[in-house]
Formats: sequence, structure tokens, C-alpha cells
Amino acid sequence: MIFKNFKLSTNPQAVEIESEGHFFDLHNQGEFQGLRFDTVNRRVEFDWKFFGDRASSDLATHRIILQIVSVSFLAITPWDEAKPPGEASCLFGISRVVLNNDKVRFRAHWEPSDDSHLLFEFMSGQTIEVSGDMAMVQVSEIGSQ
Repeated sequence: MIFKNFKLSTNPQAVEIESEGHFFDLHNQGEFQGLRFDTVNRRVEFDWKFFGDRASSDLATHRIILQIVSVSFLAITPWDEAKPPGEASCLFGISRVVLNNDKVRFRAHWEPSDDSHLLFEFMSGQTIEVSGDMAMVQVSEIGSQ
């Protein structure tokens, strides 16, 4: 999968993407709004509100949509019902992983054209894994509130 206009953080402790010179910490400063799957056009969109250094997502500064086009794979696991409901909107990890189910699915270095999936892990225990031809990020300002 080609990443068109963003990079994942190289820090394994961070849950960040970099796009257009800006870093977005999707764990500490982002709130997941949901997933849209357009089956006709084979497109998946992940949607976040990003609230930067503000106190809460009610004061969000940006909306971030990560879009995967020409989706060839999508898998969603259930969440742990014992976890608080708010954990479903908190991203714990975002990783580029190899396609197979080997125990070691992560790599330290990727070439732009390497086949891969994106793996999203949430505090609720839920995972979403997706692959397609290309992934891109759209960032829009919400405005001052």
C-alpha cells in the first residue's frame, strides 16, 4: 500500500501521523469519530477530531480523515465489553504490518511500494486491519471555538 501524503511515526511508543509538516498524536490528542466503508467504491475512511493542546475534544482544532482506496482487505475484531465505553474512541496503536499472519508482523524499515496492511488498535481491545492500493490523509481546520 502506498502512503500518499503522510507518514507514521518511527517512534514505536507514539501513535502519530505526520502530514504536511504537522504531527498529529491520535492517542493523546485525538478522538476517533468512526469508520465509514463505501462498499461500492471500495473505500474506507477513519475519522478523528484532533484537539491539540486544548483540554478536550469539544475544543477540537482539526478534523483528520485517513482514507484507504481500492480496499482489498478489511477485518474488524470485537471490543472487550468489560472496558469503559470511552475506550472505543481512544487509539492505542497504528502500525504498518506485513500481510501474513506470522508472529512477527512489524518491520523497522519499509519501502514505499512494500505490500502492507494498516493495523489500528484501540484501548477497548478492538482492532481494525485494512489494506488497499493507497492511503492518504485529509486534514481540515475546524476553526477557533
